[in-house]
Amino acid sequence: MSSRRDPSSRALMFTLALATGLSLGSVDALVDLSVRSSLSSSPLSTWTCMGISSLVGLLAFLLLWLVSAPLRARKVVDDGALGLGVAGAVMTLALPALLSCYRAVDQDPRGLVMAIPAAIVVACGVCLLARPFSSPPGGRAAVALFAAWVSAALMGCAGFLALGKASLIRGGAASALALLCLVLVLASLAWCLRRATSVGAVSLALSALFAVASALGFAHLVPSPDVAAHKGSVPAGRKPRQVVLVVVDTLRADYLSCYSEAAPPTKTIDAVAQQSLFFKRPRSSAPWTFPSVSSILTGLSPSVHLGLRPFDALPDEVKTLAMRMSDAGFLTAAFVRNPALRSYTHIDRGFDEYHYQREPHPPSALAEILLRPCLPEIYLPQVGAATQTRRAAEWIAANRDRDFFLWVHYFDPHMAYNPPREFQPEGSAPRQIGRNFEDAARVRGGFLNPDAVERQWIRDLYAGEVRATDRDMGGLFQVLRDNNLFDDATIVFTADHGDELWEHEGFEHGHTMYDEVLGVPLFLKLPGGVLAQSIDEPVSNQSIAASVLEIAQVPYAPAELTAPPLVRRDTPGGELRLSVEPRPLVSSGILYFEARTAVVFDGFKFIQFHVSKRQELYDLRADPGEQNNLAALRPDLVERGRGLLESELEAATKQRQELGIGLARANELDEDTARDMRALGYVK
Repeated sequence: MSSRRDPSSRALMFTLALATGLSLGSVDALVDLSVRSSLSSSPLSTWTCMGISSLVGLLAFLLLWLVSAPLRARKVVDDGALGLGVAGAVMTLALPALLSCYRAVDQDPRGLVMAIPAAIVVACGVCLLARPFSSPPGGRAAVALFAAWVSAALMGCAGFLALGKASLIRGGAASALALLCLVLVLASLAWCLRRATSVGAVSLALSALFAVASALGFAHLVPSPDVAAHKGSVPAGRKPRQVVLVVVDTLRADYLSCYSEAAPPTKTIDAVAQQSLFFKRPRSSAPWTFPSVSSILTGLSPSVHLGLRPFDALPDEVKTLAMRMSDAGFLTAAFVRNPALRSYTHIDRGFDEYHYQREPHPPSALAEILLRPCLPEIYLPQVGAATQTRRAAEWIAANRDRDFFLWVHYFDPHMAYNPPREFQPEGSAPRQIGRNFEDAARVRGGFLNPDAVERQWIRDLYAGEVRATDRDMGGLFQVLRDNNLFDDATIVFTADHGDELWEHEGFEHGHTMYDEVLGVPLFLKLPGGVLAQSIDEPVSNQSIAASVLEIAQVPYAPAELTAPPLVRRDTPGGELRLSVEPRPLVSSGILYFEARTAVVFDGFKFIQFHVSKRQELYDLRADPGEQNNLAALRPDLVERGRGLLESELEAATKQRQELGIGLARANELDEDTARDMRALGYVK
């Protein structure tokens, strides 16, 4: 009998539709949890995939059921067998799409096309297998019970993995207890279903499960309450204090026209630099992101904060700049891109809003595929400098009347080098380089050795990334002007490190202590444009934290920081004055190859290798390219450099003890982070 005439057929159809939806949603969530980490550490993101994919599964089942109407009219198979066949077809069609989106298989349209005949075969096979169970009296209820049990079991497994992923269950005992509870819940559900006397009862139970899954999924899309609704409020009669820290990842100072006449024009950055306290010879504390940014945001040297490896987390005793600003009543927010700055590092502590935009990959779940067109602010197809600028600019406009500390981290100059076409070099791209160069690991390993023409092309690609970033960050400064905030705001501009482009026959960063890697830009646009001048004395971007605290008039104990401020106030509320004094500048935290430490003093740089004991000494004034090692000729300066490094190590040990800083905590990277870090070459 057709479903139009038999109420039990309609109930069976609805039951199988619900079961298909729940099964598809659960499989979607399971793939999301097993192949890559979900969109955040919250289990709600998994429930989003489950709930929305369940809805899609239901609709897909109903659509295929309607398409099969001619088949049902001829009574080729009964409704129960046909229903399970349609369910199998939906799952077969969906799984290749899910797997390709997760990069579990190659993204090839042929795989999706091949799923169509596979779905037909599966549907026919399921029909034949299900027919003996659905033809006899009561067989339809058996089919419904079977479908309900499969969907409930899959849903329970996805929920259990979601709890584990969110660290809500930890350890063997906790996991065993949670698994026992899960088994009891599923057993109770099975008992209830077994007692069902009709398909309608089974349908009712599945409807409840479907409602729960969908509600949990859509609840994740409801904006959370603003916990910082009143933070940063400014008393009447006082101007807001606003600090914007701009960090551009992998930006060499000599690729900015304000630092080098040979560099391509970077008009946006130059315009702000001209109104700033401009440092001609700044250096980074470390040659790669995590230790360098940790120093920028703590004011501590890498030897003190101990954030040195890709899987480290800052010790709990380390107090960040955001924590200090937040304690002083500032609203704090960050927009970051580098996976080395994810929340597991604890670099996000103190931020009321920490917007990490992951490295863009193909959509990770069926739910995300569907949501991207509808919610582009949540599921961004690409996160470049223009997107970072737009999001940060919107945040500034929304909080223009508050005291705030905003950190915007641009990532574009980092590998891969693939600038927009208008910023790419002219001419034909070398065949093995192309216009999207991302083979840093092959270059470092010696498997790819570009010739002179190819190297210049890669340099031009990097320069194009810098120019594109310069253009795209213009909106950040413009929104400050449009809201009459620019003049009174503090803008700190720097980079975490540079990139070697074969100056010492190496490539990228993290592996040397030469200035193509450590030489970064640094300038401070101060309120009212005060102290707009150029400073030749070498400084470290490690001094940013103390300088911001001085500018924002946030109390701090100088002993809690390693680097002194670049500007000071002699009295609370007093005028800012320059505070730059000659001091040794130490850099450490190597990522690749032999560990080494560098110190700059009196115009010289000394580099000490830790294992081979190799020593290098360069006269930075006569030899800025660091090509002539003077270690054998100036043993007096070598001895002094070695003594400065020993003193720095002793001071760092003492400061760690005074601050109660223990060892950095190592993390086990989730698959999502590990994949992003492997793409950057930070881990194997």
